[in-house]
Amino acid sequence: MTIAKIFLLATCIAVASDPIYHIITTLFSKWRRNYKPRSLIDVLCQRYNIPPSSKNVHKVIFFPDTGLPCRRFLSGHACKDPRCYGVHHETSLTVLLSVINSCLHSLDVCVYMITCSSLGNALIECHERGVPVRVITDERNSGEEGEMTGCQIGKLRAAGINVRCHSSSFWMHHKFLVADIEVLVNGSFNWTNQAVMGNFENLMITSDKDLVHPYVEEFQRLWEKFEPKEVVVD
Repeated sequence: MTIAKIFLLATCIAVASDPIYHIITTLFSKWRRNYKPRSLIDVLCQRYNIPPSSKNVHKVIFFPDTGLPCRRFLSGHACKDPRCYGVHHETSLTVLLSVINSCLHSLDVCVYMITCSSLGNALIECHERGVPVRVITDERNSGEEGEMTGCQIGKLRAAGINVRCHSSSFWMHHKFLVADIEVLVNGSFNWTNQAVMGNFENLMITSDKDLVHPYVEEFQRLWEKFEPKEVVVD
């Protein structure tokens, strides 16, 4: 190819590049305006090889795990530290974390106790993504009645997450979450390191509307019931 032909080709590319650029940016802008994120159910179906046509998530997980997951593994990066004692494969905890990390619109958590920092951090990261997070817990385990080792409630509140507590002689003993008003996680599992690595626990994950909807209603009922009362000063 002669220098003249090379120069002519370069000139044609330069002339055409500007309108092509505008066409591509216009199409991308239209796609971005019309783009809707996949639902949480779609994300979980893909993750666990559930046929998309079923649109149903039904999964049961059991504890204890053999250990806490490696932080690099959780973030999707390869861990090259030969001294890392974290777990580098899927565990029951990472399954639970995947629900929290994948939710798009709302996350309602109603648990007796939260002392597992991995779960506390996941709630904060969810909140920082712009997903509204609400937490209900028992006042005995909130740190309000004295400092409790590992309590995550103060950290959640400091991050701006709304937390309401139940206070009476009876316990708020629920252990469930509802993600995006379409996925329920419920079982015996308290959000503690002991439950992750020591206790024999279970969780059910389901998108069955007949099961999810009553928990949506129960959370809202408790959220309104535990609304802080205004203190009137005379």
